[in-house]
Amino acid sequence: MSIKTRDIKLLWGRAGARCAFPGCGIKLSETTSESKSDVVIGEQAHIVAKEEDGLRGNSPLPPEERDSYCNLILLCPTHHTVIDKDVGTYTADMLHFLKSKHELWVEENLSSREDLHEMARELVYADLVDAAVEGCDLENWEVWSSYASGSWPAWEDDARSRARRFCDKTFRAVWPGTMNELERALNTLSHVMMDAVSVFWEHSEVNPKRKDRYNRLPIPFHESPYPRDDYDEAAKEFLAWLDDCHLMTFELAKAANWFADVVRRDVNPLFFITKGRFALVRGPFSDMSIRQEMWDYTEEERMGMPYKPPDRLERKPFDEE
Repeated sequence: MSIKTRDIKLLWGRAGARCAFPGCGIKLSETTSESKSDVVIGEQAHIVAKEEDGLRGNSPLPPEERDSYCNLILLCPTHHTVIDKDVGTYTADMLHFLKSKHELWVEENLSSREDLHEMARELVYADLVDAAVEGCDLENWEVWSSYASGSWPAWEDDARSRARRFCDKTFRAVWPGTMNELERALNTLSHVMMDAVSVFWEHSEVNPKRKDRYNRLPIPFHESPYPRDDYDEAAKEFLAWLDDCHLMTFELAKAANWFADVVRRDVNPLFFITKGRFALVRGPFSDMSIRQEMWDYTEEERMGMPYKPPDRLERKPFDEE
């Protein structure tokens, strides 16, 4: 589990993007005049370690809360080192006290009404970014996308419910309207994800013989134990459906890469920075090769809404799907 975008925004916003160590208060991000981009030196330090055997890790705090805002303190690299070298002085209780004291100082001395409105807008976007990560299972992209784009596709049965939650969230969102491209990228990703599962679910079912989590497999509806006059036509239709399934995974990779590029530029420069971009690993092909492919919308396509649903899908209001 990684730190959610919403928790990062809360931490940086309430800390005023300054080190929370007493007497420091150094600004932890600056915009360079040369590149016009932010240089970030702040570190999101854990108060209670993520692991039980880590610094201050012996705590009843459950694992799922250790990456949350309540267990993080914003520090410069120097003072992050200081608190980790002297855990006897800088206990979890002491760090919570220092964090609260610093945030109160920020609220009294640095925050304005406009700052609060800006933070609210950022939290809306951050919450939607987190919904996209969960709804498209981006943390496990490399694994599940290779199954979905394989010659005989396979999906996790929970994928549809995750996609519906994400699509529902974007459909009902009160968009701030200050990050136009991010809004377009989020809407595109939610529509593509929902359509991808809808196309696959059309002719697939859970196979109880499959023991791993990717147990939803195609139904070869053209096959029959008895001769059928329309076999050739049915086989052609089945292959066309398989092609559409694969085309939707290509579209999904394009949408995911666009979304991530915009998030890194406008929201969080560290978003999936270590895992990198969303590639597809496909195969085996007829020559038994495995290929890695990168899919992207063009710059011109990113100027608008690039996704066009396949002909087999009749767009319905979300609540009717």
